[in-house]
Amino acid sequence: MTRSSVAEYVWVIRHRWRWMVWGVLIALGLTTAALLLQPPTYRSDATVFVRTPGDVSQVVDGGDFYAQGRAKTYAALAISPSVAARVVHDLGLDLQPESLSARIKATNPPGTALIDVSVSAPSAAEAQRTAAVFLNEYAATVRQLESIPGSLVPRAELVVVDPPAQATRVIGWGTSVPVLLLGSALLGLLLGATAAVIRSTFDDRAAHQDDAPSEADDNEKGERVTLRKFVRSVRQFRLTFLIVAAAVFVVGITSILLLPGRYVSSTRLLVSVEGSTTASAYQNDSVATRRVASYLPLLTSGVVTQRVIDKLALPLSPSELADEISVANVPPKTSLIDIQVIDASPDRAKRIADTLANEFITYAASIETPTGEDSHKVEVKVVTPAAEGRENRMLPVLLGVLAGMVALLLASVAVWVRAAREPAGSSDPVTTD
Repeated sequence: MTRSSVAEYVWVIRHRWRWMVWGVLIALGLTTAALLLQPPTYRSDATVFVRTPGDVSQVVDGGDFYAQGRAKTYAALAISPSVAARVVHDLGLDLQPESLSARIKATNPPGTALIDVSVSAPSAAEAQRTAAVFLNEYAATVRQLESIPGSLVPRAELVVVDPPAQATRVIGWGTSVPVLLLGSALLGLLLGATAAVIRSTFDDRAAHQDDAPSEADDNEKGERVTLRKFVRSVRQFRLTFLIVAAAVFVVGITSILLLPGRYVSSTRLLVSVEGSTTASAYQNDSVATRRVASYLPLLTSGVVTQRVIDKLALPLSPSELADEISVANVPPKTSLIDIQVIDASPDRAKRIADTLANEFITYAASIETPTGEDSHKVEVKVVTPAAEGRENRMLPVLLGVLAGMVALLLASVAVWVRAAREPAGSSDPVTTD
């Protein structure tokens, strides 16, 4: 951006400072109204500790490394719909498991074996009661995943060290009010400045301000593209700008609406080390975490996708099915694998996700061999079953925003081309004074 362009932006903002003031006031007013009209939300907090109760006599760090790794993994599993479904059943809540999962937050403070849990609800009593039931189901899930065949002692378990506290009201969506108001003011300032610049583009009076750069100044700048030249061109050929922008935007939106619906179904796998002794599992947990990196490309390999195709009799090739599958290690450096399947049918998306998880578990078991003298080996479990396919609503929104940006860009190009080819005094017929 040249110095003259910066000066032109400064000139517009300096002469339209009231737009920025109104932007800040409107943003603060809307934020205040939203805070006042927001339904009351209460949050109950608790803390659990990942304990390794097994035999740690042969482990140098006493199982602490294993506990820390599991704390990060199980913090991510806290929002699993399968756990939430059991809480909904226990309490008889009139909620979908996904809705309850959205009310649950779990974080693992770095370098610790602790998990901080918070549960939100419309009332204080419900928040505390839900948190208590959730911790019970949460601990039962972890105990089941960490159980050892033939042993009564699991490799890891959750111990509540800070029970669900009396729920407190949440204001500002969990953000402090001063920070929220400051963010709203900055957003209003930005929107006000943007509106001032856009308004100056279509305001004929801006060209006659005493402090504005003169036409002689523009001639001295030669062919350089400046904001003032572009504003004058858009004003001169605004009908061309509006027609091109509207046509491109309508074509883009129509194309988006004609696209077939896309549905997403997700499932989650846990990679763990099964062994005859707990100490062996503690020492080799890093094996499972490292194995995730090898499993990610295998999930979309031709061998696994062909198994799914044969199982479901899908009219797809392995590469076409692989394009519908997305896999990731979330959160990073844990033994969790997130799988997402995108398909035109919600039912088929769920069936593909479920079958893919089961077929991969079978395939992984066939290629894994015992890794030590205790015959412990890596195995994969489903910790979150495949969910019903849900429509991907973000994609049309993003495509709509992209269509709007392309429409503005092409309209600007059309105006610039016309301004370069036609005499300086010409203009659209409807815009001639």
